[in-house]
Amino acid sequence: MADKVNQSKISTKSGDVIAGNKTVYEQKGIVRISLIRRLFRDLSEEYDNQEKIKEICVELNDYKIERDVIGLDAKLVQAGSSLNYIEDAEVLKQRFSKKLYTYSEYQSAQRIFVILLAQVSELFRAKILPKLNNGKSVTELDEDIYTEIIQPLNELINKEASEDNVLYISSEEIRGMLYYLTGRCHIKWVA
Repeated sequence: MADKVNQSKISTKSGDVIAGNKTVYEQKGIVRISLIRRLFRDLSEEYDNQEKIKEICVELNDYKIERDVIGLDAKLVQAGSSLNYIEDAEVLKQRFSKKLYTYSEYQSAQRIFVILLAQVSELFRAKILPKLNNGKSVTELDEDIYTEIIQPLNELINKEASEDNVLYISSEEIRGMLYYLTGRCHIKWVA
């Protein structure tokens, strides 16, 4: 119980003392959260409860299929990449591939990966491919790749994945997604 409050010879045991009208607004209903935030929350529960599935969703399976056999390194060579760039790309692609494999048994993780892979693919086509087609090399576009793809997705994840205690997707893994998609020919670096 609250102590007595004396205010201009007005005492009350609880509640507000006001001079005039008091308006109280209460928001009722369901608080809406974004799809990706909900998926990260659901993934946490699935992971804690070991709720694994055996099937890979159709959309994620599409990204796992290789469209041709040329390989990541050959594609990056065609686009003017250095040997160091290609070696780093291979490492990051493998790092992402391992994470994708490890967590693809969780339904929410599959949906998260589909959303992020689709974003990487679309941002590349919209922001990077036109610059490649105008004659810039991969190494000249590295800063653009960071500012146009990696940074926005990293910000999205940092904002929406507050409940992520499973995936911990880093900016390097976002770059790995780019190379994963390149290696499977979902992204082409030359027209």
